[in-house]
Amino acid sequence: MVLVDTDPPPPQAERATLLVDWPVADPAPRRVAFVASPSRLPDSLIDAWVLEEQARSREEINGLYVAMTRAREWLVFSHTDPMHRGARRSWWQRTMPVLQTWTPPATPMPQAPWVDATVQVAVAPRWTAPRVAPPPRMQEMCIRDSAQTWRAA
Repeated sequence: MVLVDTDPPPPQAERATLLVDWPVADPAPRRVAFVASPSRLPDSLIDAWVLEEQARSREEINGLYVAMTRAREWLVFSHTDPMHRGARRSWWQRTMPVLQTWTPPATPMPQAPWVDATVQVAVAPRWTAPRVAPPPRMQEMCIRDSAQTWRAA
């Protein structure tokens, strides 16, 4: 699996958005508000905005988790240094402490005279999935003469 551009510049600030505070267990939203600018939130929406930001951060981490767990043999990260760093840590910043740098062997290649670049790629250490015991067989309940017994399905 190759993950490209894992250290992007921060996205532009949101200009306007709809903030919906709707807990999963509730039948209807608690609050719905049009937010013209997150930098000018009313005090009554700050807590909902903080929860929204936390949810976005979790989604970002979930995306990294999914990418990492889909790799079969190799997990390769690439990045270019952004001009500006965002407040959130990028996938590259999160994984760099445990990655190993791999420099491909030099091979003579015809190059354009203006290209003078070396390639370095960070590769996650080789990982093998742990062996997992198969799930237990489903149990089926049988009722005989009002006594309950269990047998394998």
